[in-house]
Amino acid sequence: MTFEKIAENNKCKCLDNTSEDTKNKYYRVLKKGNAELNAQDLLTNYENNIKPKFDNCEGICSNRALSFEITNDEVKEVVLDILRTKFGITPGLKSRFATLIKFEQDAGKLKQSGDDKYHYDFYKDDNFDMTKVEIIETIDLGQQNEG
Repeated sequence: MTFEKIAENNKCKCLDNTSEDTKNKYYRVLKKGNAELNAQDLLTNYENNIKPKFDNCEGICSNRALSFEITNDEVKEVVLDILRTKFGITPGLKSRFATLIKFEQDAGKLKQSGDDKYHYDFYKDDNFDMTKVEIIETIDLGQQNEG
């Protein structure tokens, strides 16, 4: 894997403590209006020419990563509730979709980020494309929990 785009024009060590993960599942909240994962949902703020909120390595690295939430069957509802809270979604009143994916070999590298143990930053390989993710399901975060 190559990560020249991550290192472009900065001296930050964004890839420290990262690893590849092809076993776990992750949720990605889609852009408003999208009900299916597409290439736009997998562009970083840096790729969208959005400047980092903070001009330090934490801000620069975050700007070049994508946010995902790690999940499994035991914590699925906890993670979905965290996403609903983060994005201000009241079940039954507002729709916003999240896609559950697994990463394929050579997609990129991940590391846990911040105080939320489920939140991960994903750094894409320079040759990343949609074939590097396996889409498992897409859910509407605005749907009422069942059970």
